[in-house]
Amino acid sequence: MRRKLVVLLLMVSLMGAEFGSSPMQPAMAESLQQDKDSMQEAPLTVQEATEVTELEDLPSEEQEVIAKAVSEAEASGEAAGEALNELEGGEAVAVGVKEVLDTYYGAETVDEEAVADFSEALEEDITEDVADYTEAREERDNEESLDYVAGEELVIFDKDTSKEDIDTVVSNLSESYDIILDNDFEMDTSLSERKQQRLKALESYRGDIVVRVKLNLDQTVAGAEEEFEAYDCVVEAEPNGKCEVSGMASKLNDEYVNSQWYLDRCNFKEAWDSVSTAGCDDIWIAVVDTGCRVKHKDLADGIVNRYAVDVTQKDAGGKYVKLEDMREPYDSEHGTWCTGIIAARANNSIGIAGAARGWENTSCKAIPIKVSFGEKNGKEQFKESDIYLGIKKAVDSGAEVVNVSLGGYQAHKAYEMAVDYAKTAGVIVVAAAGNNGKNIGKYPAVLDYVIAVGGTDQSSSNKKYRDSNFGSWVDIVAPATNFKSTSSWSNTAYDGFLEGTSLAAPLVSSAIGLMLSVNPDLTPAQIKNILYSAATDINSSYFNCGLLNAGLAVQKAKYQEFKNSTVTLNGATALANSRVKLKWNTLRVYGPEKVIVYRADSKSGKYLRIKAISGDAVLSGTYTDSGLRAGKVYYYKVRAAMRYGSGYKYTPYSEIKSVKAIE
Repeated sequence: MRRKLVVLLLMVSLMGAEFGSSPMQPAMAESLQQDKDSMQEAPLTVQEATEVTELEDLPSEEQEVIAKAVSEAEASGEAAGEALNELEGGEAVAVGVKEVLDTYYGAETVDEEAVADFSEALEEDITEDVADYTEAREERDNEESLDYVAGEELVIFDKDTSKEDIDTVVSNLSESYDIILDNDFEMDTSLSERKQQRLKALESYRGDIVVRVKLNLDQTVAGAEEEFEAYDCVVEAEPNGKCEVSGMASKLNDEYVNSQWYLDRCNFKEAWDSVSTAGCDDIWIAVVDTGCRVKHKDLADGIVNRYAVDVTQKDAGGKYVKLEDMREPYDSEHGTWCTGIIAARANNSIGIAGAARGWENTSCKAIPIKVSFGEKNGKEQFKESDIYLGIKKAVDSGAEVVNVSLGGYQAHKAYEMAVDYAKTAGVIVVAAAGNNGKNIGKYPAVLDYVIAVGGTDQSSSNKKYRDSNFGSWVDIVAPATNFKSTSSWSNTAYDGFLEGTSLAAPLVSSAIGLMLSVNPDLTPAQIKNILYSAATDINSSYFNCGLLNAGLAVQKAKYQEFKNSTVTLNGATALANSRVKLKWNTLRVYGPEKVIVYRADSKSGKYLRIKAISGDAVLSGTYTDSGLRAGKVYYYKVRAAMRYGSGYKYTPYSEIKSVKAIE
């Protein structure tokens, strides 16, 4: 179907041809050339958009002829052409040609012989139409080698373009579209007051409008770009560039990732995969410690700077000094090490991958809170009161998890009060068991509410890290030797060969952060139950608990929501050539990773698993079953799946749909 711009240029061409039949005065020729140039360069207005005739716009008798041609097309191109010849030309033929060519070029394999027969039998010349379809199909078939998505275009409309005008322009050129970014922000009043305050700026936001367009089967990306940019309301049209899907990355590219053996030991990559399909953002892990070099390059976007403070110092206004405003916001390396283990940015080609930040995950961030007040004889200086203040400040700042990789051995009541403050707010506290190699409880780790983390060795999960405290009061263990992490020496520095339960605790805190990312409604009791039940059994005379299994813990947390999900099977439609098209939606499914399709010969018969669908197709919600027997009734149902340990967990089956296959 010819577009408006093409029509304008064709008119100019015909005018030139008409005058060309006789000698033309130079002035006239120059005038016509200027008119032609003007028509080529002048942008089109929305009012000039050509209204496209659709099948449903035609009289019913013409629709029936086209339907017959489409039906004939699968068996014979010649028959399809002869069927369309029954029409009296004009728009009906153009619509019919589009419907038939859509059938051919939308198939898995193009029947080029049938296309040639159709073109030859048709009384109207469709050579250009076939060429357009062929070029666009070649682009789609070659998509694997392209750095953009074939069949899609991103169109940026001027911010003042109305939704009606967008619909007019896009409908003129393509069949469907999604508005990705617009100016119709509506505050979700169910969000917390803090989140609403952050989003208020969007109420006055006025930016250009980004629309993702699904192209017709006869449009290449470059061709569509040219057509869209002919309109004055279009700022720019561009390909929909490919990106790596974060959750599906197979390996990290961080410089020192090979030294992060503990990520595999604790199955963090499986945890990251679960978060990639269901994670929310704004889960904050406070690091109550010696401060942090918050401007370290590997911590970019991983720190909640407005709450990262030194509770041992106040400014002239009586507020805690922000770490980002301090020349040296740390008293030792310790806090920067712990923060890096949690929040170092993953897949940025430098440094390490934070345990809570894998696959470029943005769900979890850290709030380093400095509670030390200097260093003396090579040792950091702490007051217990500052540790209590640090825990309180973390809770008041909105942290969901508080990591305390420090403490003491005196059973002071104030420890209990600080922890009780966190407990009242439903905030989890994780603490290191200590590095004295004894069965002696360290505070706050030894307190009942706190998750106490012991350390294991790289050589074996059954082997205690030599200096780790131990005993029945330890709740879970994690790796504690041979770490590499961010350093406070410079914005690009790293330290290696680190060890201690101080490093094991941030791994557990990271796992809990990821659990809350997939299920922010978990209570502390539920978190502990899931964390401990997911832990990997170890054989140790020192610990009566398991090794952190972040992957299974996050999967279990996700399953609490997933198990109540349902897939809706919207319909099963019989298609020509003994095929059935199924359509479902997973809108009520929490983070699906697969959809499984089942088929049976009777409603109560045995349902066979005929297809497992993964990737983007899970959300697209369609599958076409083929090779069926015409006249036979088939029964279908579907369900969704998520990874769980070494297998999968499933939603309940959808309702059953039946359909009779047709020839």
